[in-house]
Amino acid sequence: MNLAQKAASIDFKNANVKDTLGWIYYLRGDYKKALKNLLGAVEVIDKHPSIRYHLGATYQKLGRSKEAKAELEKALALADDFPEKAEAQKALEQLK
Repeated sequence: MNLAQKAASIDFKNANVKDTLGWIYYLRGDYKKALKNLLGAVEVIDKHPSIRYHLGATYQKLGRSKEAKAELEKALALADDFPEKAEAQKALEQLK
Protein backbone atom coordinates (compact mmCIF):
# COMPACT_ATOMS: atom_id res chain seq x y z
CA MET A 1 0.00 0.00 0.00
CA ASN A 2 2.73 2.47 0.93
CA LEU A 3 4.61 1.95 -2.32
CA ALA A 4 1.43 2.26 -4.39
CA GLN A 5 0.46 5.47 -2.59
CA LYS A 6 3.94 6.89 -3.12
CA ALA A 7 3.84 5.98 -6.82
CA ALA A 8 0.42 7.64 -7.11
CA SER A 9 1.75 10.83 -5.56
CA ILE A 10 4.63 10.89 -8.06
CA ASP A 11 2.74 9.81 -11.19
CA PHE A 12 -0.91 10.51 -10.45
CA LYS A 13 -1.97 10.09 -14.12
CA ASN A 14 -0.55 6.58 -14.50
CA ALA A 15 -3.39 4.10 -15.09
CA ASN A 16 -1.39 1.12 -13.86
CA VAL A 17 -0.62 2.88 -10.59
CA LYS A 18 -4.29 3.82 -10.16
CA ASP A 19 -5.31 0.24 -10.93
CA THR A 20 -2.81 -1.19 -8.44
CA LEU A 21 -3.90 1.20 -5.72
CA GLY A 22 -7.56 0.53 -6.49
CA TRP A 23 -7.05 -3.22 -6.33
CA ILE A 24 -5.25 -2.93 -3.00
CA TYR A 25 -8.22 -0.97 -1.63
CA TYR A 26 -10.52 -3.66 -3.05
CA LEU A 27 -8.56 -6.44 -1.35
CA ARG A 28 -8.71 -4.49 1.91
CA GLY A 29 -12.50 -4.15 1.59
CA ASP A 30 -12.54 -0.39 0.99
CA TYR A 31 -14.67 -0.55 -2.14
CA LYS A 32 -15.45 3.17 -2.34
CA LYS A 33 -11.76 4.09 -2.50
CA ALA A 34 -11.19 1.20 -4.88
CA LEU A 35 -13.91 2.53 -7.17
CA LYS A 36 -12.46 6.04 -7.19
CA ASN A 37 -9.01 4.79 -8.22
CA LEU A 38 -10.28 2.28 -10.76
CA LEU A 39 -12.51 4.85 -12.44
CA GLY A 40 -9.43 7.04 -12.70
CA ALA A 41 -7.51 4.18 -14.31
CA VAL A 42 -10.28 3.60 -16.88
CA GLU A 43 -10.25 7.30 -17.78
CA VAL A 44 -6.62 6.91 -18.84
CA ILE A 45 -6.74 3.40 -20.37
CA ASP A 46 -10.24 2.26 -21.26
CA LYS A 47 -9.27 -0.88 -23.18
CA HIS A 48 -7.38 -2.86 -20.56
CA PRO A 49 -9.22 -6.07 -19.64
CA SER A 50 -7.68 -6.43 -16.17
CA ILE A 51 -8.63 -2.89 -15.20
CA ARG A 52 -12.16 -3.47 -16.49
CA TYR A 53 -12.34 -6.71 -14.50
CA HIS A 54 -11.17 -4.93 -11.34
CA LEU A 55 -13.80 -2.24 -11.88
CA GLY A 56 -16.50 -4.85 -12.47
CA ALA A 57 -15.54 -6.78 -9.35
CA THR A 58 -15.67 -3.56 -7.35
CA TYR A 59 -19.11 -2.66 -8.68
CA GLN A 60 -20.26 -6.16 -7.75
CA LYS A 61 -19.05 -5.74 -4.16
CA LEU A 62 -20.88 -2.40 -3.99
CA GLY A 63 -24.11 -4.10 -5.09
CA ARG A 64 -24.19 -2.28 -8.41
CA SER A 65 -25.00 -5.31 -10.54
CA LYS A 66 -25.82 -3.50 -13.77
CA GLU A 67 -22.48 -1.67 -13.84
CA ALA A 68 -20.64 -4.82 -12.73
CA LYS A 69 -22.13 -6.85 -15.57
CA ALA A 70 -21.27 -4.16 -18.14
CA GLU A 71 -17.64 -3.93 -16.97
CA LEU A 72 -17.15 -7.70 -16.83
CA GLU A 73 -18.57 -8.05 -20.34
CA LYS A 74 -16.19 -5.32 -21.56
CA ALA A 75 -13.24 -7.08 -19.93
CA LEU A 76 -14.07 -10.36 -21.64
CA ALA A 77 -14.66 -8.67 -25.00
CA LEU A 78 -11.31 -6.85 -24.93
CA ALA A 79 -9.04 -9.89 -24.93
CA ASP A 80 -9.20 -13.60 -25.60
CA ASP A 81 -6.94 -14.21 -22.65
CA PHE A 82 -5.89 -12.17 -19.62
CA PRO A 83 -4.86 -13.20 -16.10
CA GLU A 84 -8.29 -12.73 -14.52
CA LYS A 85 -10.37 -14.18 -17.37
CA ALA A 86 -11.66 -17.15 -15.37
CA GLU A 87 -12.59 -14.93 -12.43
CA ALA A 88 -14.36 -12.49 -14.76
CA GLN A 89 -16.38 -15.30 -16.35
CA LYS A 90 -17.31 -16.68 -12.94
CA ALA A 91 -18.36 -13.25 -11.63
CA LEU A 92 -20.44 -12.61 -14.75
CA GLU A 93 -22.22 -15.96 -14.35
CA GLN A 94 -23.10 -15.03 -10.77
CA LEU A 95 -24.77 -11.86 -12.05
CA LYS A 96 -26.98 -13.63 -14.59
